[in-house]
Amino acid sequence: MKVIDIADYGMKLVLPVTLSPNKRGWDRLGKVRLALLEGNGGFRRFLAECERAKSIALDVGAECSSYAQAVDIADAAGWAVFVPELWWRRRKDW
Repeated sequence: MKVIDIADYGMKLVLPVTLSPNKRGWDRLGKVRLALLEGNGGFRRFLAECERAKSIALDVGAECSSYAQAVDIADAAGWAVFVPELWWRRRKDW
């Protein structure tokens, strides 16, 4: 186990291979189906605030109980998924 400063905790958007990253931002994110973690945690509240501020509605295709489940569903369905940066660094072979 390794102790990590919580300040390094960030989120990464993983896109399906059919979507290349670009800089169109929140407008484009509103057009991508997402697999997200269920509940109303800090990141979900952040996304909800961004939806209000940017006048978009996220297309949530599935709410999952774990990041592993969200990644599996996003991979199988061709959706995007947000994962913690720390989680991604440990599993970036996906």
